[in-house]
Amino acid sequence: MPRRLLKSFIIGPRRWKILWEAPPLEDKAVAECHFDIRTIQLDPAEHGRQALDSTIHEAIHAIHDSPGMPRLSEAQVELEANAMSGLLWGIGYRAK
Repeated sequence: MPRRLLKSFIIGPRRWKILWEAPPLEDKAVAECHFDIRTIQLDPAEHGRQALDSTIHEAIHAIHDSPGMPRLSEAQVELEANAMSGLLWGIGYRAK
């Protein structure tokens, strides 16, 4: 059974869209956060821990775009995303 592809989510007062499409190859990224159009772009070909990590990573960027939240460096976002995805993966979280 394919996983359910969520189309949007809400962070605080803002709705963010999810674009299920691989970023352009020249971007050298598997996912991206587009602040100007409140969209996170995720590669639907990703699976497993990498998909979980990419989703969390881009959601952290979106969270820190909320009013009153500090912007984080890419290194800080990576640290938080890796910690959260490692915890969730370690306790058995898997997408269906």
